[in-house]
Amino acid sequence: MLSRFLCGLPYFVMTEQEIIKGCIQGDRLAQSKLYANYYALMYNIVTRYASEEDDKQALINGGFFKVLDKINQYNNSYALATWIRNIL
Repeated sequence: MLSRFLCGLPYFVMTEQEIIKGCIQGDRLAQSKLYANYYALMYNIVTRYASEEDDKQALINGGFFKVLDKINQYNNSYALATWIRNIL
């Protein structure tokens, strides 16, 4: 994990594998990185199913809980984005 500074505050850069490992271990920073990295992907997916912004947010949050619950089943022979799409 690299530490960089953004606006004087530490900003941690994590690889996808570090994020996955951290999420399996329940690391909040890794979970936050997963959310930040894949929010746009999930937003685009749920837009197909919901038109109201509140509904979209509820689907995204539920989807992330589902992803975090099943992250230990992730098979790294697939891209994480592909696996997330399948979980949703």
